[in-house]
This record gives sequence, structure tokens and C-alpha cells, in this order.
Amino acid sequence: MMHYAAIPQAQALQQIQFFPFTLDTQAHYFLSQSVRNASRIENGKLLVRDKRAPKCLDQDYRAFLNFLPWLNHQRIALHGFQLNPYWKAMIDTVGFSHYGNLNYSFANADAIHERFKLKFVKRRIALENSTFIAPITEQIKTQKAVFKRCLDKHKQMNCLLLELPCIFTNPLQFHDEVKLSKITRKWRERLHKSEELSSKLYDVQWRIVKSLNGFYVIHAMIYVIGDEAQYSDFILQKWRRACFKNGYDLMQGSPYQVLEKYCYFADSDMRSFWRLQIELCNESLKIYRYASEHISYLWQTYIGNILINSK
Repeated sequence: MMHYAAIPQAQALQQIQFFPFTLDTQAHYFLSQSVRNASRIENGKLLVRDKRAPKCLDQDYRAFLNFLPWLNHQRIALHGFQLNPYWKAMIDTVGFSHYGNLNYSFANADAIHERFKLKFVKRRIALENSTFIAPITEQIKTQKAVFKRCLDKHKQMNCLLLELPCIFTNPLQFHDEVKLSKITRKWRERLHKSEELSSKLYDVQWRIVKSLNGFYVIHAMIYVIGDEAQYSDFILQKWRRACFKNGYDLMQGSPYQVLEKYCYFADSDMRSFWRLQIELCNESLKIYRYASEHISYLWQTYIGNILINSK
């Protein structure tokens, strides 16, 4: 089961259409494509012209040029995020006003290609990129191991992946970041103590991230062992109550995403599907991520309520 709440129409949230939440895989395809194309420019695999039609720009290079005005316009919004090294190198150049004009990019396609290729190679961006994505690659391996360990032990379980934007009627400010961990802890405690999940809640994997639109977002991967059942409505209800009890009322119609699937150990297709979701939900952090004293994009573990000898 997958839930997609309607995007609210409130004026304060209209910028959502320009900035994706971290699990918006369609939007992040466009963003990740920019990194892949930059990498191919560096290693000489992406040229200016289409080999089959030398008078035309290569389709992927055209996509790269299309991305430059977006980066030019949004470079201020990206301030405060840890950015992929390719983006950082590109921002150094696209900050000039003429890069906001796509016609300029098309008219100077050859010179722009040469400029970026020299910059990427000189700064050895591919090496920087490997270092940048290494912790996310490790996080993916860890989460796949958690999934495998639970399924190997319990043979069947209900898997939930939640993205819960913290869009409150009383907006969070920078100095309120410390409160997010408290709200999240109270939510997890409610799930732990609930009769609905009694002796069925495996360790909860959770993190707090910040999306490009400036909203803080709770991510959680929750595994509930046993027969197929629907738990997402109950879990969302506990989330709303935890927010309200801590003085934060979720804005009416605020967006969220829930992916809920039943996994059975002999169903190889579903196992592969869920492993893919683990990869996808971490993909955006290879491009941009946010960290502060109180916020970490790294997954953390909250111990469930299954008896130790059953885990």
C-alpha cells in the first residue's frame, strides 16, 4: 500500500512544487542525472555533439545545459547543505548571471563543455565524489543487512517506509531543531508501548533530514513481524498525536508518503523490491544533505518490543 497526501494549497507551501522532498524519486532523477552527466563530462564519455547527428547536441549534454539555469536560480537556497562535489564545482561557475539564460548555454555549448571538463579534471572531482557518497553507501549496506536479518529470523513481516514532513501550524525555526528528536522519541515510544504492535515491532530505523524546500522531514523504516496486516493508518495516527502532545499541530493536508508492503522470505521479487527502496530512499543524500548539532542524516536504531530470544 502506498499513500500520497494531497499537496496543501497554503501560500507558505507553494514552493514545494519547485523543491522535492527527499523521497520524490521522479524529481531526484533530474537532479541525479546532472551528477551523472557531469561525471561523464569529466571522464570524456559525454561529448557536445550527437555522434549520429553531428549538427545536433547530444541529448544528455542538452540535459546538462538545461540543468544550469536551475542551479543558477537556486544556488542561494542550497546554502547550508552539504553538496555533491560536482554541484559545488558547477556553482562556482553558474553563479554568473548569464548562466540563468538557457539560450546563452546553447549558444556557447562547446566552450561550456571545455570549461567544466577542465575544472572537473583539475580539481579531481571524481575522487571527491567517491569520498562524499561513501557514508551513504555504507548506510545502504547497513539497512539492507537489518532487513535481511529480520526477514531471515521471522520469515514474514510488514515493511513500512515513511516520509513525514514536519509542517506545523507553528513553523519550526532553526533554534527548534533540538525539539525534533524529542517529538520523534515520543512517537517511537508510543509505537513501542501500543497494544497494536505488542511483541511485533522490530527495531525502528529512523533519521531526520532537511529537504531542499527547507522543511524538516522524519524518515522511518518500520518492520512489524507476523501475518500480512495494515499498520500505516495506526502509525500515522500515533505520529499526529505525538506532535500535538508536544505542542506542534500538523498543518491540515500536509504532504506525506507511506510505502507499505508485506514481505515473505520465499518471495524473491518482494525482497528485491524492498532492497531497491532502501537504495532509492538514500539516493538524494548522495547529491545534497543537511547536518547540524541536532540533526543527522544517518540512520539511527530504536529497539523494538520483540523478546530478545526471539530477535
